[in-house]
Amino acid sequence: MNRKFISDSHIHSDNSSHAQDPIIKICESALALDLFSITIVDNCECDKYNEREYKKSLRQLFFEAVKAQSIFKKNLNVLCGVELGQPHINPSAAIDAIASSDFDFILASIHRLKNLDNFLDIDYSDSNVYDVLDNYFNEVLDLIDWGNFNSLAHLNYPLKHLTGNLGIYVDSEKILKKVRLILEKLANKDKALEINTSINSLSNSSILSNSNLLLEFKKLGGKYVTIGSGAHESDQLAFNVEETVKTLKESGFSEFTVFKRRVPICLPI
Repeated sequence: MNRKFISDSHIHSDNSSHAQDPIIKICESALALDLFSITIVDNCECDKYNEREYKKSLRQLFFEAVKAQSIFKKNLNVLCGVELGQPHINPSAAIDAIASSDFDFILASIHRLKNLDNFLDIDYSDSNVYDVLDNYFNEVLDLIDWGNFNSLAHLNYPLKHLTGNLGIYVDSEKILKKVRLILEKLANKDKALEINTSINSLSNSSILSNSNLLLEFKKLGGKYVTIGSGAHESDQLAFNVEETVKTLKESGFSEFTVFKRRVPICLPI
């Protein structure tokens, strides 16, 4: 493995509501880990865009990132992006967020469904797990059709809660067709797939395990993979990244991707 290119492309600073550390502290931790690059992608939940005044926090993020770029330019590549939650629900807010600063990277995710709670808050005694997952996958397809992003974040996010927290078994055969459709559409549109290193406890029998997602994405023509920890504090930075890079190589990829000025840069493994 080419150690000098190890990167983390999904990190939250204290401009995100649930994160703790300022960008300068994150950069210092990245230096201590000898990382090649980091990408700060603070949250913007588009369905709550005006209510939570995200434009203000995103501008503050960009200001602080530019300052960090100047301070650390000789030793660390500091990139700046945004994680857009549910952009397909409020596309005008998403476009406004993207236009608020000159971001390097747009990461798109779905943390909750239309008219439903966060996946952890749903009462599954009254909800069919496969109906919920099917609704989720359909919204992911809507998000891909919307298309103004670089990488799809943590496709296996619901299973982090269903399996990891609630112990609910999900039969891969019942979701395989829709997962493959998502990966094929991503590949056809030259979008990246994020492998989130914090979601690494799923069994290899699950189609949504990181290793199986990579194998399927490669098979379906996927070219770009971003790697991110989703860290909310600096001591979580680059968690399990090196192991994930090894999995990427075992899945047939020879490169992973970071984005600068929204252009993919492929780095050798």
